[in-house]
Amino acid sequence: MRNLPGHHVYSLRPAHARGRGGSVPLDPVVACTLALGALHWRKHSGPMRLYADSEFAAFIDGLGLSWIYDAGIDTAVLDAMPDCIRYDTFWVAPKVFAYRAAALPAAFLDVDLVVWKPVVNWAEFDVTFLHREFTERGDGTGYAVPSGYNRPAYPWDGEEFNLGFLILNNEEIGEESTTQAIRFMSDNPGSDPFNHACFAEQYLLAQCSKARGARVRALLPGPPHDESVATHLWGDKQKLREEPVRAWALVNRYIERLKQDFPEHVSGMNRLFAWASSVAETAARQAQNNRRNAPELLRRTVRPVPAAVTPPVHTAERLRRPAIKRPDAAAEPRVAGRFAIQSPLRKSRPLGTRQNRAAALT
Repeated sequence: MRNLPGHHVYSLRPAHARGRGGSVPLDPVVACTLALGALHWRKHSGPMRLYADSEFAAFIDGLGLSWIYDAGIDTAVLDAMPDCIRYDTFWVAPKVFAYRAAALPAAFLDVDLVVWKPVVNWAEFDVTFLHREFTERGDGTGYAVPSGYNRPAYPWDGEEFNLGFLILNNEEIGEESTTQAIRFMSDNPGSDPFNHACFAEQYLLAQCSKARGARVRALLPGPPHDESVATHLWGDKQKLREEPVRAWALVNRYIERLKQDFPEHVSGMNRLFAWASSVAETAARQAQNNRRNAPELLRRTVRPVPAAVTPPVHTAERLRRPAIKRPDAAAEPRVAGRFAIQSPLRKSRPLGTRQNRAAALT
């Protein structure tokens, strides 16, 4: 069924509330993932729309990517978000307002997620979400709440929906869950940006759905999750920021994947390719230079300790790194995932101690 509208939602207001307004809105890796996610949705499922504030819409236009959203770009909804919400805590608020504004049925994809295949039989369910999560939130007792807030009569059984992907196909549930979320977020002094935000968006929708006897389905019913269906970068974005050399390699591979999957749109993505590759390469080279210069930096900044007290520490050999090499942009694109046996990144060293979901896009 190729008539289900998909939506990206992005506002820079949470970033500004956290004091990060001067940074680039998206990492190069995520910008390439945004393009992959939008174009694959258009290919398999339906048109794409962007809900954004004016600042992010201008960023997308500057990358020459406005055309990706064949259903248009809406800035009115997120530009009009009220001031009574702490956006540093409730970074999910733009998504909630988009859920409320969109005509249903509608699908919502995080900008760091790609759905590789058509979503079949979605019309048979009121709510389709990415995968289940189980928490100990209970009824949220202990969380900060607005003055006069009363929790609705929901099961509060700890089951939560991961909403990296969401299809809303029931107007009553969409209306009630977003009303409850906005009520919880408005004038809420809470400062926990994980628990408060997840309670407002994911937990309230899950518990509202259960209370109303909704027909629900997980797109990825695992674990393990079948990432040949969908891939979500999620926490791996931070790992890639900590490993800019690998992020640069992935950007080049994402570019090759975009060229392979959508050769008819290459000319429309040339500006994205040039920007993403340049920014990622600059960060990688800077990181490599910092590693090479580490012994000299230690000599300049660390106060010497007498050898009689502490033996000298020889750092030069340990910190020396080989010269950086440009990643092979022609590496064979393929679909792998966090739960796949092989990953292009494992040719060197995995990110941290976790398997790398980012490799699922290569």
